[in-house]
Amino acid sequence: MNTLVIAWWNIKKNNNTIIQEFISLIRKKSLSDDIKVWIIPTGSEEPIITSLFYKDIFNSLEVFDVEIIPIIYCNNISTSIKESNWKNNAQSKTITSQILSCDGIWFVGWDQLRYTHTFYHKNKNTLALNAIYLKKNLVIGGTSAWASIMSEYMIYEHLGKLSIEKWFKLFPYWIIDQHFTERNRLTRLQNALTKTTYNYGFWIDEQTAIVLNNNILKVIWKWSVTLVEKNNLKIKKYFSWEIIEI
Repeated sequence: MNTLVIAWWNIKKNNNTIIQEFISLIRKKSLSDDIKVWIIPTGSEEPIITSLFYKDIFNSLEVFDVEIIPIIYCNNISTSIKESNWKNNAQSKTITSQILSCDGIWFVGWDQLRYTHTFYHKNKNTLALNAIYLKKNLVIGGTSAWASIMSEYMIYEHLGKLSIEKWFKLFPYWIIDQHFTERNRLTRLQNALTKTTYNYGFWIDEQTAIVLNNNILKVIWKWSVTLVEKNNLKIKKYFSWEIIEI
């Protein structure tokens, strides 16, 4: 199984503990300080601007082989002409080769449906998504909307209506929600659990992430991760650097 870093949304240049952990995991996996990190900006309304923000963070942490993977969902969003040409790249063999050559992939946040609409084509995996599944010893990280699509089930809310869809299955254990304390989403997660086959769900607080590595799940950085059991609605909190039993 690949290593996952599933994070909060508001990473800043002067507050990059989660990115540092992501880089450390890649170096341990690749047994080298010379690593390749690709940024996938599909979820963003401003793909290049968002990607360059993260590229600057990686460069500041002495990771210089950083590339933007040009895959976006282009539909009524403000993109440049260059960016609008990226909309079919999830089926590109060139892009697939790029994914297979990297050591780590960082997905930006924003809107999870842009990811699902882009990486699935006619209800089938695109070449890019299959490459992510195929690549061995890959460290995959990302924030916010990206966290929502890591489980087999994705929580999506539109105009107050809760929807549950099946998606990436990179995190095969529990359903995931985030921005929990800030947006008071306990009821949302409890309702979502009743619509899935999972017995557990968990939420990630702001300024917090979980790392799945070698079947060990660890909380990193500032606040907490909370585990909710479906049947009796038992709630347990895990704080920074605690291990969660899977």
